[in-house]
Amino acid sequence: MKNYFILALVVLFGFFGANAQTLLTCAQNPSGAKVSFISKSGQDIQLRVDWDENSTLSAANLTLGNATCTDCPYIGGMGRPHGTFKTWTISQTAPNTPVSVAWTNSYCGSTAAVTIPATETTVLPINGTIVLRGDNTRYVSLLSDSKLAVNQNSMSDAVSITVLSAGNGKVALQASNGKYVTIDASSVGRVSATKNSIGATEKFTVEELASGGFSIKASNGKYIQAAYSSGGFLLANSNSPKKFTYQ
Repeated sequence: MKNYFILALVVLFGFFGANAQTLLTCAQNPSGAKVSFISKSGQDIQLRVDWDENSTLSAANLTLGNATCTDCPYIGGMGRPHGTFKTWTISQTAPNTPVSVAWTNSYCGSTAAVTIPATETTVLPINGTIVLRGDNTRYVSLLSDSKLAVNQNSMSDAVSITVLSAGNGKVALQASNGKYVTIDASSVGRVSATKNSIGATEKFTVEELASGGFSIKASNGKYIQAAYSSGGFLLANSNSPKKFTYQ
């Protein structure tokens, strides 16, 4: 293979959703030679590879870490039409472990590694809208003062929450009032939907539980739990994971 570039990236599942997002471009041909992430389903990752050059890019030129190439057709070559691209499918070997993809040559310029923030999470659907349910089977609702509580028997009375990527393995939760879920600075760690933008206290880590469901860890290092003895208010003050599910 001749005239190829250094490309190193880390693909963590679920980050970009359905639309292709450009990861790296070639210094010699930024619009015509680039690699984009399309999607991840299970352990299959799809990349769009544009190669508008007079050389051929093939699977033999692809170096993978924690993945194998399952469908990587060759691209480009002398006399081929401009604007050539292909969708490549690679399969992640070990779940929950980053995948590295690299080509080596200086044609497109030396490029530092590109890191795709972790999504996060395989537990909650990024960009999806959900309702949360506590381990007492009741649903989470939005109170008149914008606090959140596990206190509803019917899903129709639950608050709708949109799950957003907050980068570095964290998510942000946007309630149906348009505000982001946050925790207050008190030792109680009251949970409410009152913020207009995403800051440190609006980022949460979702951890899958072996017993099923998941826990939600707040920025104060505590897990969110429901105070069932006092109205089911959500508080970020537990030292141990507390179970939630979603629908």
